[in-house]
Amino acid sequence: MKTYIEREYSNRLNRNQKEFLKFKMFKGWEIVQSTYRLCLMNLFLHNISDFDGVPPITRADSLIADPGDRFDYILTNPPFGKKSSMTFTNDL
Repeated sequence: MKTYIEREYSNRLNRNQKEFLKFKMFKGWEIVQSTYRLCLMNLFLHNISDFDGVPPITRADSLIADPGDRFDYILTNPPFGKKSSMTFTNDL
């Protein structure tokens, strides 16, 4: 997504917009350690964020507690790895 935006709009983005695209546009959570590392490598290869500071991916279970962040768009995959440490039931 970042590559597409840079390619299509690079001549129209100002410095603040380019900085937002690199450092603040993407944020995520991953519960599985190996998938988390893969995600960090993917971000690095696509020049998203820098790794001097805090990466935009948190290694935690996003269903445990509401971190308070709100987003305009959410991209997700079905869970393929570990199950959440939280159990949901449909008891009435």
